[in-house]
Amino acid sequence: MSNKVDNVLRFESVSYTASSDHDSSLNDVSFELAGEEAVLVRIDGDSEHAPILDLALGLLSPASGSVRYMDKSWDDMDAFEAAANRGRIGCVFEMPGWVSSLSVAQNVMLRERHHSKRGEAELCREAEELAKLAGLAAMCDERPDVVRRHELRVWEWVRACMGDPALLVLVSPEKDAASHALPHLIDLVERAISRGSSVLWLTASDTVWNHGRLSDMRRCAIEHERWKSLGEME
Repeated sequence: MSNKVDNVLRFESVSYTASSDHDSSLNDVSFELAGEEAVLVRIDGDSEHAPILDLALGLLSPASGSVRYMDKSWDDMDAFEAAANRGRIGCVFEMPGWVSSLSVAQNVMLRERHHSKRGEAELCREAEELAKLAGLAAMCDERPDVVRRHELRVWEWVRACMGDPALLVLVSPEKDAASHALPHLIDLVERAISRGSSVLWLTASDTVWNHGRLSDMRRCAIEHERWKSLGEME
């Protein structure tokens, strides 16, 4: 029996005005994601820094419209509820984000240590399973600054998938990873969907967009700061 959640993430006529040269604006974004659903979003050069992830996490408030997570607006949550909900979201960020004083393995398990009551042995088993699926030979006890960039990117995928998150938001996750690693990323995404996760994958890569294993994903695009469904692009 499926435990599919109907409304994991919903953007309702969301617009956002860029506050610096490091992000971009968005206009009239409307879509929704249920559990076990995925959307592949093509981004153009003007939208490379689109603030979809920060809006989805409730870290930015839209200028107009509403972003709802688990059918509740982020603006209606107090700090404790918002933090707990973010603990159920796995992210691959546009830029790497690692706690430099911790090993890669400790970083990978950090979210689950803070947001679950699972034991250390269970967390290690899951991390090892995901690492294997990602094509990694073994857990990494090195600090992030001494790990090769393309390998560190793959560890970001593992970190995002820990704990069967309700939502995965992937911002150009294929960037900086070796080309041969893409099938492993798709393996992780397919596993997450099969276990109930929603997936929002933003990409500027033609290789990703045209990949046969992703052909069944619902498609949208951000073009010139506007959101378009696949039907609008055809």
